[in-house]
Amino acid sequence: MMQRLLVILLLVLPAAGMAQIKCDPAVIEYGTIERTTNRVVDITITNTGPDATLLRSTFSREYSFLLSSKKIAQDSSITLRVQFNPLNKGAWTDKIELFFTTMNKPVVIKVMADVQYVDRSANPNCPTFSDQPANCCPNDPLTIVVKNAQTLEPIKDARVRLIEQGAVQRTWKTDKKGTATDEVPISYYFLLADAEGYFPDDTATYINRRSNYFEFFLEPKTIEEPLAIEIPQPKEETTEPRVPTIPPPAAEIPVDAIAADGKLNNTLRPNNVVFLVDISESMAKQGKLDVLKNAMNNLFEVLRPNDKISIMTYATKTEVVAEGIPGNEHERLVNSISTLTAGGMTAGVKGFRNAYEIGTRNFQEAGNNQVIVATDGSFRASDNDKIKELVKEYRDKGLITTIIGIRCTDKAAEVLKELAELGGGTYLHANDYDGGERLLQEEIIRRSTKE
Repeated sequence: MMQRLLVILLLVLPAAGMAQIKCDPAVIEYGTIERTTNRVVDITITNTGPDATLLRSTFSREYSFLLSSKKIAQDSSITLRVQFNPLNKGAWTDKIELFFTTMNKPVVIKVMADVQYVDRSANPNCPTFSDQPANCCPNDPLTIVVKNAQTLEPIKDARVRLIEQGAVQRTWKTDKKGTATDEVPISYYFLLADAEGYFPDDTATYINRRSNYFEFFLEPKTIEEPLAIEIPQPKEETTEPRVPTIPPPAAEIPVDAIAADGKLNNTLRPNNVVFLVDISESMAKQGKLDVLKNAMNNLFEVLRPNDKISIMTYATKTEVVAEGIPGNEHERLVNSISTLTAGGMTAGVKGFRNAYEIGTRNFQEAGNNQVIVATDGSFRASDNDKIKELVKEYRDKGLITTIIGIRCTDKAAEVLKELAELGGGTYLHANDYDGGERLLQEEIIRRSTKE
């Protein structure tokens, strides 16, 4: 009798494990997360079992979410809206668990993404069900004012450029009040202002809803003669607000170095170039990486299939970003430097050693074999002698060393210049965005010109 009663109860009462709650989709694939990526997904949760209620979920702080209802009646559905707010770049895989009253086990939603863009401001709230999901990531207002540094008068028709990862994203002209306004995506940018007759000014900064007003004060290139009688004074050296980019020593650059197709002429020797890029903490300031990336991108545009480019970074540790990429793979080269960010301490010896090893592996017989070191300062005193030994050793093996100083001090420039001369290469000094644009392209042309 008892066995019969038990069977009846099992047939009549719904078993928790038999409840049918399903999510569609059960796997969220955001793909590559960029600034314009829609990070909002609607999930339909369907219940084919008895009435159920959501008890809890395991959403982490990387998500914000909304439910149309916590209760799901039998044979009905609710909507779960999920917004992904990544905090770090890189590959993302996750498992979200939803616990319902009628289920012994949670319903699982898998999330996958390749995060290439992170919103540096406070993450926006998940949009309500009356909003369109794409409205999660609006642009923010930006106001820029350009003035004469001496008179504080506004400068009309000044040019302002918004630069991200070394590339100009937008360009504006200021109005009669010296002002330019627009809406821009939240991100970290290099802002550059210039005008005819003035020295340029710039800043590297986040632009978001809390930081969206900037003033630039441009120094005039000419100083008006004083009206009063001049009293003789001891001669003093005057310095410009910022030392301009210094080009390398004049050398023979063939007039036909760039062929009709916009690439290096095939009469030039093949190139094996290893970039050793300093990404220590100091390189994150003053738009230094943007100045460098602009120069590198300009070089990438003219490379041929027989030119090989390798890129290595160094700070607290070294990392090979790319090795032996053919010069005609332009997009791959640009992408390899677009996400470089700075942080950490400068430790150069290991970086030099590894760069020379890469250069040796990709050595081009009868070609230009060159390591180009990009940095904003000299190396640790304890490393100097070891670096000099490496530079001389590999110069004798056919690998020359060129150094591009990015907005470094005069004292550091002297040390770097000596090191470049020791390595049989050139010292290039890049202090401004426009002046440094063609430095690397012209250096490679000089070095690959047949003697």
